[in-house]
Amino acid sequence: MSKAFSSLLHRLTAIANQFDEERQGEKLELLRACSAHSIPAPKLLMRYADVLLFLVSHPGNGALQKLAEKEMARLTRHLKQHGLKATYENSGLPYSTTLSRFSYDIIDWMLHSGDVQLRFDSFTEESQDLNEVLKLSLPSLEREHTSAGYTYQELLEALQVKAGQEVAFLIEQLSKFTSQPLLKDYLFDSLDLYIRVSSSKKTFSKFYNTLSCPELYYHQDLLKRFDTVELINRPLPEAEEYTVSERESVLTCIKHSLVLTARETDPATFCDPDSLKVFRLERGISVAIYGMTANRQLPFESYVGYTLFKNGFPAAYGGCWITGARSLFGINIFEPYRGGESGFMMMQILRVYRQVFGITYFEVEPYQFGKDNPDGITSGAYWFYYRLGFRSTDKKLKALAEQEMQKIKTRKEYRSSYKTLESFTDSYIALELDKKVPPPMSYFTSRITSMIRKEYKGNRQLAEDKCMMAFLHEVKGLRLNSAPEIQVLKEMALIAKALGIKDRQLLHLLGDMVTAKTVDVYAYQKIQKRFCNHFVTKSF
Repeated sequence: MSKAFSSLLHRLTAIANQFDEERQGEKLELLRACSAHSIPAPKLLMRYADVLLFLVSHPGNGALQKLAEKEMARLTRHLKQHGLKATYENSGLPYSTTLSRFSYDIIDWMLHSGDVQLRFDSFTEESQDLNEVLKLSLPSLEREHTSAGYTYQELLEALQVKAGQEVAFLIEQLSKFTSQPLLKDYLFDSLDLYIRVSSSKKTFSKFYNTLSCPELYYHQDLLKRFDTVELINRPLPEAEEYTVSERESVLTCIKHSLVLTARETDPATFCDPDSLKVFRLERGISVAIYGMTANRQLPFESYVGYTLFKNGFPAAYGGCWITGARSLFGINIFEPYRGGESGFMMMQILRVYRQVFGITYFEVEPYQFGKDNPDGITSGAYWFYYRLGFRSTDKKLKALAEQEMQKIKTRKEYRSSYKTLESFTDSYIALELDKKVPPPMSYFTSRITSMIRKEYKGNRQLAEDKCMMAFLHEVKGLRLNSAPEIQVLKEMALIAKALGIKDRQLLHLLGDMVTAKTVDVYAYQKIQKRFCNHFVTKSF
């Protein structure tokens, strides 16, 4: 049976992303044949699950979509009754477990969500001694336990922590450092704690963790060629309107999509719910963007994350690090959804950032197309970006790429060598939508470092204090109500001093950024862009 099913699955996989009339019918027949077989062995089942996810997110017609959903339900019933959690670990399938290291905040969120169960698995050999961490958090009258030479298990027994409550206990202990998030992160991360996440609900799975999708898009083709400039400049529809509970459901879907694949991003983990915006776009695509809470924001720039949904299924994630009209961009497409409209999906994401934040310069770091990433080289990822308009920022590499592309166009069998593709990773690539190039973060940070060395002899505390006093003298009336606002004030004061800003308008823009950054990422970026536009030049 396994050979017969494997053969059917191989054929179905090969044509899953083909949508001509003949292939549509063939896919339906192959899927019917697969559904007539008994449940396959675990390895085949996981491969089958990925194909089903592609089919249900890229349906050619209603019959195919419904049959794929029916098969997902059949696999779900089997996994509930007979699934071996260890066998399907980190598959993201219903009733399986996910084993990984997670941050304090996402574990704390999961503990309070009620949707999942968390169990301690192990520490690594390099982990910090639990005694040393708890010495900082336990009540003073219990600290003697941490100096008794106990092992991890002996220490928890001495503290009478019940089996199965280890994770909740550690989270509660380190909650004492919530007002010092970086210290809390350091202490928790130093434990190198591995956690098993599971759920008795099928919704905690790749099959059912979806965004509400009122209307499905049925494919008759895959869109590989399109006008990238027209698309990225195409005005966006209005963002979806959500109630508080609906917004929480979207954010839960976003966070679960990462946990199910043992991943995390800071914008998803530290998301500010009020910053969530979801745009329903063409061909079954929705893009959600979201910023971070005030105490987690980056200095000066904004890290705004995204999740792309395909007919409701989380298909890609990443983010933009935005400085004015310039943004560093990263994309990750979940494995089941590769082989579809990757280029179109990526440009829809850039369209959102372009329209919402007014970005005119997107850049991609070399890792995304091969630096220390052999898969990126062998897959020819550089040409994926090149065909969408990205070019090497190094002039020599840009010229080399033009020569290589000419060979590819004129010589049918020509392929760039591994060595050539590897050489492209010596520089970033960028999509320039304007002749002027906005300044990078390094434009500001390098001047701050130089200023502190020259004017304050490297004394950073003195530099912050003096620059804040001078800034508050020039920009009067600032009302600071929180520690994050004070931190932003320090950043803007250093920038004002390092750039020698005397212009009243620019100083007040920096002052407006102090009050906006911790409240509204969208308002903040509008102000920041106006400020950064004063430093735009082609020399960057």
